[in-house]
Amino acid sequence: GAGAGAGASSAPTRMGRALCDRIGVPAANVSRVQVEVVVVDDGAGLRVTSLGTNPTPFFRASDARRSQRRFLLRKGEAATLGHGDSFGLFTMEKPPGSMRWTATTTTASLGR
Repeated sequence: GAGAGAGASSAPTRMGRALCDRIGVPAANVSRVQVEVVVVDDGAGLRVTSLGTNPTPFFRASDARRSQRRFLLRKGEAATLGHGDSFGLFTMEKPPGSMRWTATTTTASLGR
């Protein structure tokens, strides 16, 4: 779900077109600033906010046994990812996406 939740948050980090070569996605379909990410819940979660013109895909680790479902965040929408969830910068990225979140707390790893 969306929202920061309880616990400390980090400063936001913005990602976009400059990462395309490094992660192997087509730069033409990624905004200069595609997403803003913030570590939340004392390291248990990552809030991803879509800032780009094209939607930002994300995938839930809990969908791994089925074919992973692509969720799309439109400009201004946000979702909080848990341990093992992932997102991409290019709308049509295939599961699991190019960026995977690894929680920094053991309780988050056990609970998700």
